[in-house]
Amino acid sequence: MPSFILKFIYLNESHFYNDFTVEEGGLPRPECYHVGADLKSSPPKFIILQENALIGALGNDGKSIQYTRTKGCDNKEHLTMVMNGLAKFHASFWAMKYSPSGPIGWAKHPSKSYCGLLRNAIPLMTSGSFSNLPKLLTDEFHPDGTPVAKLGGEFQEVLTWRPEVLGNLRRITKQLLQDPLTLCHCDTHLDNVFFHDRYTGGCGFIDFGNMRFQNALSDVSFFMATCVEPDVRAKLEKDLVRNYHNQLVANGVDYKKYSWDRCWHDYRMQMWLAFIQLAAGAGEWAKHRKARTGMFAHPDKIKVGDQQLLEMYATINRRCASALKELDWLKLATEFRPKYPSIMAYSCCSFACID
Repeated sequence: MPSFILKFIYLNESHFYNDFTVEEGGLPRPECYHVGADLKSSPPKFIILQENALIGALGNDGKSIQYTRTKGCDNKEHLTMVMNGLAKFHASFWAMKYSPSGPIGWAKHPSKSYCGLLRNAIPLMTSGSFSNLPKLLTDEFHPDGTPVAKLGGEFQEVLTWRPEVLGNLRRITKQLLQDPLTLCHCDTHLDNVFFHDRYTGGCGFIDFGNMRFQNALSDVSFFMATCVEPDVRAKLEKDLVRNYHNQLVANGVDYKKYSWDRCWHDYRMQMWLAFIQLAAGAGEWAKHRKARTGMFAHPDKIKVGDQQLLEMYATINRRCASALKELDWLKLATEFRPKYPSIMAYSCCSFACID
């Protein structure tokens, strides 16, 4: 792994454990005893010593309940705990004045870090998704005639949206990155959540390496789109998102400045970010498919872990595609005229979808 990626991931993780307690607004998490780093070595070295999130300190606290992304979760009580934890965390950093040299300057901001280059990630990821996903759907065969596994077929209808999406990409990107922004976990899924009453609010989170400033609902949408079966999501999502909004307000977010209507709009809109985060790996997957390695190895030779990854992605892709279609995302993205003013300014990029 390149040194800059190691630093990006583990410096975020280190700062989060060192800089915030749960009481100060940090997400509930396992007890962390030590975080250390040698940034001068090549590659840099990090060490994090913390309690076992599954069984607690030395196994004294009992086993946590944990779900997996592949199996999903249909327990409303546990899903509500996740929403409550995220809401309290997001409210702690809501619309804060961000500075790269400030106390949270280590967390990247889409318009204020790297001279604003991160704001181009969304159009680049969108373009890459449309370009690379079809490469995973062609008919390919191993030398003995066995079909090579396909991935991403769940998004075939979404791929037909390409003209409308690219034609509205400037406005879509503005909506996805519209203020107010807050510090987000950015990898909220069931494999990173442990349910036990030793954690404040009933659940603890791990894996803070991707934390950055985004629209708060990006965490909520990603979790609901990838970790909950479509029928369960359709039944519970309005209640869960409304509960999330109520918790934001209870923890200090001004309802007049962030209404329920705005929250629901953001929840639907951020489903696109969930999609392109999933599809971001399609370029690398296409290389493996061409080489017949990893998830695309021959069925007789594929490793257990790669087979499990293939099944996991097929499942969460199906869920995410269902969320985009059932929440009528395309209509929202192409017909919605923002009544929430955006202060974002966008620079030129290579495919001329942003001015």
